Amino acid sequence: MKKFSIFLPSYNRQILVLQTINSLIAQSYNNFEILLYDNGSFPSLKNSIDAYQDERIKYTRYENNQNVNDLAEDALNNMTGSYFLFLADDDVLTSSTFNIVNKLLKNHKTEMLQVGFTNYNHTNKVYNSTQSNLGQFTGKLEVFDSIKTAFHFFNGWGIGHRKKYPAPRTNHSSGIFISKELIEKTRAQQIELFIKPFGDIGYVGALLNTDSYYYLDLPLAIVGETTVREMNGAKPGQRQKWNKEIQYLEHSPLKGASFMNMGADAHLKVIFRNHFDKKYDSRLRPNFYYRHIKQVLSDSPWTYLTLKDVTEVIPHALLSFFIFFKSEYNLADRIRSKKIKRMNRLLELKNPLSSTEIIKFEDINQFALWVENKFVVPLITNIK
Repeated sequence: MKKFSIFLPSYNRQILVLQTINSLIAQSYNNFEILLYDNGSFPSLKNSIDAYQDERIKYTRYENNQNVNDLAEDALNNMTGSYFLFLADDDVLTSSTFNIVNKLLKNHKTEMLQVGFTNYNHTNKVYNSTQSNLGQFTGKLEVFDSIKTAFHFFNGWGIGHRKKYPAPRTNHSSGIFISKELIEKTRAQQIELFIKPFGDIGYVGALLNTDSYYYLDLPLAIVGETTVREMNGAKPGQRQKWNKEIQYLEHSPLKGASFMNMGADAHLKVIFRNHFDKKYDSRLRPNFYYRHIKQVLSDSPWTYLTLKDVTEVIPHALLSFFIFFKSEYNLADRIRSKKIKRMNRLLELKNPLSSTEIIKFEDINQFALWVENKFVVPLITNIK
């Protein structure tokens, strides 16, 4: 039996984090530990955690809020399990998750396993089928070339010539199980597993240090949507939240803050720290500059900093356009891409859950139970 170490950091989400813990306590598989980091919450989580009287919960408190990536690295140093999972404090797992993952790890030799996920909106207490289509899950276990999957992520952030690489249909860090051995191999190459400011991008570096990447197409992880989430920094007018992270930029030619610039730079760190700059083109495509400048232009109101950040983009974007014009604007590829998008839209329309269907639930764990019974249990027999 594999032992799982779940890293669970929390800051001022007293109700949500207890829902996350409840989803773990409800697991039908018991060999795990919860490395709970109370990251300066007020009031403290201690009394609530003591009430569980569960020795599997290892509680650590910081009086002042810390960088969550530093806490994650500390959790890696203290884990006693053979596989690690970083679970956000507004996410949960369906109750059979550890049982299913343990069975797969027992039958298949893999250092990295990704399970599928779906979404739940904590504010509106709904599952909106336009966000993630549950009816598309197959229950199949797929094996991917891990390096090509890493290239897929690099390419998606506008790094290197535009090209299609095979990768799992869904991907989220709250559904990634990674072995202790692979963690240490990756840390030896890229210094840390969790790279600031987007810690989980370090998992792409782990892909470069193993042979295969397994993906189980089942919605075992439920990703909660709240008003405070990292991805909100990609929304119009929100880019300034990354100003404090500019200090971590290393490889991007741009110094302006944006979700796009921070994410691309973190991927470039993965490339260079793992010495893949000779195996993968690390130049930035026009698509990167377009997405970055779009986020800059969304500032409201515009300031001197807005104009400064727009100005710095222009020479780099023009050079990139000259280098990548042929591959970025290949007409045949554009037509092929449009056909694929059209086919995906048709598949969505045929989905058993209507794209307009909205279902309300009491909380995320009630939703997880519904997902388990309706979409996981019927497909479990396919898992070997």
